[in-house]
Amino acid sequence: LNNLNYNKLISKFTKYDYIYFSGITLALFSKEKRMNFYEFIKILKQKNIKIVFDLNIRLNRWLNILQLNKTLNLFLPLISILFGTGEDMRSWKNNDDVVFFKKTIKKNNIQHAVYRKNVSCNYAFINNKHFTNMNKIQNTIIDSTCAVDGFNAAYISEFVTSQNAVKSLKACHDMGSKIVMKKGAIIL
Repeated sequence: LNNLNYNKLISKFTKYDYIYFSGITLALFSKEKRMNFYEFIKILKQKNIKIVFDLNIRLNRWLNILQLNKTLNLFLPLISILFGTGEDMRSWKNNDDVVFFKKTIKKNNIQHAVYRKNVSCNYAFINNKHFTNMNKIQNTIIDSTCAVDGFNAAYISEFVTSQNAVKSLKACHDMGSKIVMKKGAIIL
């Protein structure tokens, strides 16, 4: 990101309505590159591009918890749609309670968030409205590789199309359920 022509890059990205990245992306950058990426995301947000972020917290990828906290405190106020899981919240704050997740999104003024607390329940929070989907639990999981990525993609796809949180929660659960039933995240 250091040697990029930002104006050219920004002009290419303004053709899109959404940009998606994850906590793993942020963990891979050096501090300097992370700050460059932050400035890039900030400009995209100012141009009314929706910023979609998956917490995807893997503590072993971060130098330390202080670096993780500083980074998330910087980026979260820019987020339009946040994806989080109980696992993310336990890793980050040692608290996977739904009320605690709601406090986190409120603190950062995030108007749209999706929370997959566990396999049995998913939540969407949109402009202070709360939606819940109770999931059918799969008894056999063959491979969970990319299940969350498919889950997030299905949610976004359905929500962009229908603007309906309940349908979107069902769609993402259905997609995640299909992915875990196949080896290698292949759905035919």
